[in-house]
Amino acid sequence: MKRRTKRWQDPRKKWAPLVGRFVLSFGDIENVTYLALRQLPKDKIFQTTSTLGFGKRVDLVIELVKDHAEIGKRLSERFVEKLKAAKKLSETRNLIAHSPVVMKVYHHPKEGWTHREIALANAKNHDREVSLAGLRQGVTQSERLAKSLYNLYGKIHMRVVKP
Repeated sequence: MKRRTKRWQDPRKKWAPLVGRFVLSFGDIENVTYLALRQLPKDKIFQTTSTLGFGKRVDLVIELVKDHAEIGKRLSERFVEKLKAAKKLSETRNLIAHSPVVMKVYHHPKEGWTHREIALANAKNHDREVSLAGLRQGVTQSERLAKSLYNLYGKIHMRVVKP
Protein backbone atom coordinates (compact mmCIF):
# COMPACT_ATOMS: atom_id res chain seq x y z
CA MET A 1 0.00 0.00 0.00
CA LYS A 2 1.36 3.37 -1.03
CA ARG A 3 1.66 5.95 1.72
CA ARG A 4 0.27 9.33 0.72
CA THR A 5 2.28 12.30 1.75
CA LYS A 6 0.74 15.67 2.25
CA ARG A 7 1.62 18.14 -0.49
CA TRP A 8 3.83 20.95 0.70
CA GLN A 9 2.11 24.31 0.65
CA ASP A 10 4.05 27.52 0.87
CA PRO A 11 3.13 29.04 4.28
CA ARG A 12 3.77 32.54 2.95
CA LYS A 13 0.40 32.43 1.18
CA LYS A 14 -1.32 32.78 4.57
CA TRP A 15 1.06 35.47 5.75
CA ALA A 16 1.40 37.75 2.73
CA PRO A 17 -2.08 39.35 2.76
CA LEU A 18 -1.80 40.06 6.48
CA VAL A 19 1.70 41.52 6.16
CA GLY A 20 0.43 43.68 3.30
CA ARG A 21 -2.53 44.95 5.33
CA PHE A 22 -0.28 45.72 8.29
CA VAL A 23 2.25 47.60 6.17
CA LEU A 24 -0.46 49.58 4.35
CA SER A 25 -2.25 50.59 7.55
CA PHE A 26 1.03 51.56 9.19
CA GLY A 27 1.71 53.69 6.12
CA ASP A 28 -1.50 55.53 6.97
CA ILE A 29 -0.24 56.07 10.52
CA GLU A 30 3.04 57.46 9.19
CA ASN A 31 1.15 59.74 6.81
CA VAL A 32 -0.66 61.36 9.73
CA THR A 33 2.72 62.35 11.21
CA TYR A 34 3.75 63.90 7.88
CA LEU A 35 0.47 65.81 7.63
CA ALA A 36 0.91 67.13 11.16
CA LEU A 37 4.47 68.24 10.50
CA ARG A 38 3.47 69.94 7.27
CA GLN A 39 0.41 71.73 8.62
CA LEU A 40 0.76 72.39 12.37
CA PRO A 41 4.01 74.36 12.77
CA LYS A 42 3.90 78.08 12.18
CA ASP A 43 7.36 77.92 10.61
CA LYS A 44 8.26 75.85 7.56
CA ILE A 45 10.08 72.86 9.03
CA PHE A 46 8.67 70.04 6.91
CA GLN A 47 11.71 69.52 4.64
CA THR A 48 13.95 68.91 7.63
CA THR A 49 11.52 67.04 9.87
CA SER A 50 10.23 64.73 7.14
CA THR A 51 13.60 62.98 7.14
CA LEU A 52 13.37 62.07 10.83
CA GLY A 53 12.71 58.48 11.78
CA PHE A 54 9.19 57.57 12.82
CA GLY A 55 9.83 57.70 16.58
CA LYS A 56 11.42 61.16 16.41
CA ARG A 57 8.59 62.43 14.18
CA VAL A 58 6.05 61.17 16.70
CA ASP A 59 7.91 62.88 19.54
CA LEU A 60 7.96 66.16 17.62
CA VAL A 61 4.26 65.98 16.70
CA ILE A 62 3.45 65.30 20.36
CA GLU A 63 5.38 68.44 21.35
CA LEU A 64 3.56 70.49 18.72
CA VAL A 65 0.13 69.27 19.74
CA LYS A 66 0.50 69.32 23.54
CA ASP A 67 0.65 73.10 23.95
CA HIS A 68 -1.32 74.16 20.90
CA ALA A 69 -3.99 76.55 22.17
CA GLU A 70 -6.39 76.04 19.25
CA ILE A 71 -6.50 72.26 19.56
CA GLY A 72 -7.80 72.00 23.10
CA LYS A 73 -6.67 69.79 25.95
CA ARG A 74 -9.05 66.83 25.47
CA LEU A 75 -8.43 66.45 21.72
CA SER A 76 -4.70 66.90 22.24
CA GLU A 77 -4.65 64.19 24.94
CA ARG A 78 -6.56 61.72 22.75
CA PHE A 79 -4.28 62.37 19.77
CA VAL A 80 -1.12 62.03 21.91
CA GLU A 81 -2.41 58.76 23.38
CA LYS A 82 -2.86 57.31 19.89
CA LEU A 83 0.53 58.59 18.73
CA LYS A 84 2.21 56.88 21.69
CA ALA A 85 0.38 53.65 20.82
CA ALA A 86 1.65 54.01 17.24
CA LYS A 87 5.21 54.48 18.46
CA LYS A 88 4.93 51.28 20.51
CA LEU A 89 3.40 49.43 17.55
CA SER A 90 6.32 50.53 15.35
CA GLU A 91 8.49 47.96 17.14
CA THR A 92 6.22 45.22 15.79
CA ARG A 93 6.13 46.96 12.40
CA ASN A 94 9.92 46.81 12.18
CA LEU A 95 9.95 43.11 13.01
CA ILE A 96 7.23 42.38 10.45
CA ALA A 97 8.83 44.50 7.74
CA HIS A 98 12.30 43.01 8.16
CA SER A 99 11.60 39.34 8.80
CA PRO A 100 10.95 36.35 6.59
CA VAL A 101 8.54 33.54 7.37
CA VAL A 102 10.63 30.90 9.10
CA MET A 103 10.06 27.48 10.58
CA LYS A 104 11.42 27.03 14.05
CA VAL A 105 12.10 23.42 14.97
CA TYR A 106 12.50 22.25 18.54
CA HIS A 107 13.69 18.72 19.21
CA HIS A 108 13.77 17.23 22.71
CA PRO A 109 16.90 15.07 22.79
CA LYS A 110 15.81 12.74 25.61
CA GLU A 111 12.11 12.35 24.89
CA GLY A 112 12.51 12.43 21.14
CA TRP A 113 9.60 14.71 20.32
CA THR A 114 9.80 17.46 17.75
CA HIS A 115 7.79 20.66 17.67
CA ARG A 116 7.54 22.99 14.67
CA GLU A 117 6.35 26.59 14.62
CA ILE A 118 6.04 28.98 11.73
CA ALA A 119 6.60 32.64 12.54
CA LEU A 120 8.04 35.90 11.28
CA ALA A 121 11.54 36.11 12.73
CA ASN A 122 15.08 37.08 11.80
CA ALA A 123 18.63 36.44 12.94
CA LYS A 124 19.13 40.01 14.15
CA ASN A 125 16.24 39.88 16.64
CA HIS A 126 16.45 36.17 17.44
CA ASP A 127 14.57 36.64 20.72
CA ARG A 128 11.51 38.21 19.06
CA GLU A 129 9.00 36.72 16.65
CA VAL A 130 5.46 37.24 15.42
CA SER A 131 3.09 34.29 15.14
CA LEU A 132 0.23 34.19 12.64
CA ALA A 133 -2.20 34.95 15.47
CA GLY A 134 0.04 37.82 16.60
CA LEU A 135 0.12 39.17 13.06
CA ARG A 136 -3.68 39.07 12.84
CA GLN A 137 -3.86 40.97 16.12
CA GLY A 138 -1.29 43.49 14.86
CA VAL A 139 -3.27 44.06 11.66
CA THR A 140 -6.43 44.77 13.64
CA GLN A 141 -4.56 47.11 15.98
CA SER A 142 -2.80 48.94 13.14
CA GLU A 143 -5.98 49.40 11.09
CA ARG A 144 -7.95 50.69 14.09
CA LEU A 145 -5.12 52.99 15.11
CA ALA A 146 -4.80 54.42 11.58
CA LYS A 147 -8.55 55.12 11.49
CA SER A 148 -8.48 56.79 14.92
CA LEU A 149 -5.46 58.93 14.05
CA TYR A 150 -7.01 60.11 10.77
CA ASN A 151 -10.27 60.96 12.54
CA LEU A 152 -8.53 62.83 15.34
CA TYR A 153 -6.19 64.63 12.97
CA GLY A 154 -9.21 65.67 10.88
CA LYS A 155 -10.61 67.41 13.97
CA ILE A 156 -7.24 69.02 14.69
CA HIS A 157 -6.96 70.17 11.08
CA MET A 158 -10.39 71.83 11.26
CA ARG A 159 -9.29 73.82 14.32
CA VAL A 160 -5.78 74.77 13.24
CA VAL A 161 -5.45 75.00 9.46
CA LYS A 162 -7.09 78.10 8.05
CA PRO A 163 -8.39 77.94 4.46
